[in-house]
Amino acid sequence: MGKSIADFHFVSDELSPGYTERLTKEIESKRNLVVPPDDLLLPQMLNSNQKLAYDLIIKACSSLEGQAFFVDDFGGTDKTFLYRALLATLRSQNHVALAVATFGIAASILPGVRTAHSRFKIPLDFSKTKSCQLSKQSSAAKLISESKLILWDEASMAKRDTIEAFDKLLKDLMDSDLPFGGKVIVFCGDFR
Repeated sequence: MGKSIADFHFVSDELSPGYTERLTKEIESKRNLVVPPDDLLLPQMLNSNQKLAYDLIIKACSSLEGQAFFVDDFGGTDKTFLYRALLATLRSQNHVALAVATFGIAASILPGVRTAHSRFKIPLDFSKTKSCQLSKQSSAAKLISESKLILWDEASMAKRDTIEAFDKLLKDLMDSDLPFGGKVIVFCGDFR
């Protein structure tokens, strides 16, 4: 009809956020996650194996080269302790560190976690489409692009198609053919 929704003045121009402001709102909320003071002390309490993994992952986050890690250990061996230390370190330095889990129950353990399907818009039914339904221009895509670390808990329980769709999404978002788009990824779980 030749009209824009702005012509109807439903929302005052002062109240409607600009596109870039909307894009950065989610990023700023992730950057400003409150890190519990106790979590900042966790890196000093890691055992030798945890400390080795922690140092390798933090070093990878500092470099410009992405890397994928898999933390595999028996359930109940304090893997969550390592994850909390990683997230606290990066978030306290004002970096975006995303944590996802395959299942909602696992997502409730770590701070600021969502399910992988929710965060990356992974379809539940791969018979219709084999790719994530996330627009490159969305705030979620910008958040993922700016993240220093993506930690996926209970990744051993995810279907192969899910991980492949996630890899394809990151390659697309980062415009890179490197595995997982050159991002630092930590897959966690227990195959036992």
